Amino acid sequence: MISDLVIFSNQLKNVGAYWKYLTPNFELHLDNYLKTFENHRSSIKIAPTTEKDWKLLPNGKFAKDSSWKWRRQSLEILNNTIKEKKINFTLEIGSWNGWLTKTLAKKSKNVIATDYFICPFDGIGNISLLEKNITAVQCNIDTIKSDFKPNSFDLIVLNHNLSYMNNPVVYINDLIPLLKSNGMIISLGNTFFKNPQKKIKTNILFANQFYNKYNLDLYIQPVKGYLDFNDKKSLKDSGFQIKKYKSKFWQNCYTKFNLKAPLYTYITYKND
Repeated sequence: MISDLVIFSNQLKNVGAYWKYLTPNFELHLDNYLKTFENHRSSIKIAPTTEKDWKLLPNGKFAKDSSWKWRRQSLEILNNTIKEKKINFTLEIGSWNGWLTKTLAKKSKNVIATDYFICPFDGIGNISLLEKNITAVQCNIDTIKSDFKPNSFDLIVLNHNLSYMNNPVVYINDLIPLLKSNGMIISLGNTFFKNPQKKIKTNILFANQFYNKYNLDLYIQPVKGYLDFNDKKSLKDSGFQIKKYKSKFWQNCYTKFNLKAPLYTYITYKND
């Protein structure tokens, strides 16, 4: 199935529970990075370590902080947006540990779940076990636009990660050719900043701390790390709809008084 959707099938390798779709150089870069990054996440105890915790996500005792509450709100938005739409092929970008993938698999005949991370409970290492119609693929997220065939997907979902592209507006626009007629893009978990300087400083501080500790860049490849109101305007001009999280009503009101505060949104695009 996956070989029918990707362009350069000679790079496609099955490694058991998931597929690899990587150039040799990027695969080496990724392998070196993941060894350190996965150990880091494990050491600060922000990765689930048991099958029970993993299978309960985005609920359960492990999913108790505000970030998981936000993801549960994203799941509700996804359900309300898709409703009873008939979906054949779904592409999820940034599937992580499958907390959203398993819901997509209930709404779609086939789900291609993509990510860099392959740790069993903290990546795509075993999410194909959640539902039979999930195909997990470790690939270069940055080149998805050219690695998959045009007109392949009824639904493309970006899972809380648009700001972590090198150029978020260009990236999401480049996904449009991958859609079938009447296909849809949904980007969940987006924050826009009128004044992103505080967010930029926080990103730099975190990246510097990581580098000083591990002598390794925090990000796999260059990222912007935030969305600003120029991005917001550009997306609207390109035909994307930007909608506020109703569950974040008071936080979104706060952005009117504090320009450094985030506006919580999700983004949709319909390929009419």
